[in-house]
Amino acid sequence: MSYRGAGLQRWTSTPSASSSKRTAAASASTAVRQLVVEGKRIDETALPEARTAWLTEAEQIVELEIDHDGYHFLYRLECLQGKRDPEVRERLAVGNVDLYRSSDGKVELFGDGPTPAPRATIPFERRRSFIAVLESRHDNRRIMLFRTAIESIWRLKPDPVRIGSTAAGESDWLAPDLSNFADWYRAKVQEDPEASVALQVDLRNVLVGFVQLRLEALTQRTRELRVRFDFGKSTHELSWLELSEGQRLLIALYGFLRFAGKQATLLALDEIDNYVALPVIQPWLRSIVDVMLSKNGQLAVISHHPESIDYLAADAVWVMSRDRLAGHTRISRPEPDRDAGETASAAVMSGATGNA
Repeated sequence: MSYRGAGLQRWTSTPSASSSKRTAAASASTAVRQLVVEGKRIDETALPEARTAWLTEAEQIVELEIDHDGYHFLYRLECLQGKRDPEVRERLAVGNVDLYRSSDGKVELFGDGPTPAPRATIPFERRRSFIAVLESRHDNRRIMLFRTAIESIWRLKPDPVRIGSTAAGESDWLAPDLSNFADWYRAKVQEDPEASVALQVDLRNVLVGFVQLRLEALTQRTRELRVRFDFGKSTHELSWLELSEGQRLLIALYGFLRFAGKQATLLALDEIDNYVALPVIQPWLRSIVDVMLSKNGQLAVISHHPESIDYLAADAVWVMSRDRLAGHTRISRPEPDRDAGETASAAVMSGATGNA
């Protein structure tokens, strides 16, 4: 799958970009996934809050171009914010041929064959996307392919403090901040036993003394993450909350690698190097890069750290910055002086930007 927007195989935002701009850009693809795959209301996504504070327009617009399975999909999402709760307006097309439209509490389905008028018009909630609940049929195959493509878009912006220890149920979706990792892990460990075994092996290689990650029953419905370590002849079983933030993050990231990495075709890593040193997280980064390259996937790495920039995107760095006069966000590409041995991070700091 090719995703246009980043349009790059590796992309790194840098210290000159403010967190709000980078977060807004990365949140857009997450919001689309939550809307058209997970079935969330638009106000349950991060999109309305990602709006630039001083803009007064009533609409936020997200446009995606995706090449998938031989089709060039064009998707436009408008988040309308007026006096009422935010609502959505959508258009999905292949080339110039409409497949799906939604606005004003109704959905129009055109089917796979090009028709000037919709084949069906259905009333539906203004705050949700009908694509998320559409059942597969012989005449809507392309809409289903689009939903599959969106499902393979992932963004990770971890917050180890929010990664909970208990699983009250099972979750099909992993939150960008990894907060519901326990519920997601509980579902995935049953679906993919081979990946579960591989995860345990990974963790033995990266966490000194690690032996086992397991779910212990607290009640009939609730499970708690427990981690066992062996040091010499001593065995220590710790609750999730007794782990350090770095240990929690590594366990969750390796869980993503094994259970979801092979499905991701576009992955945005948003400042995942904030909680552990680069040498500690470097093996995971190398593994995720290898996974993405093996299937011609696209990887967007957002980081403040020079070491991460030089390690992951020495030849593919882009800088986001705010235009001081117009207030627009601009994107430019640094051009390091390779002959002089200048690194990508050094070029960013010196302001050696090239094409916008």
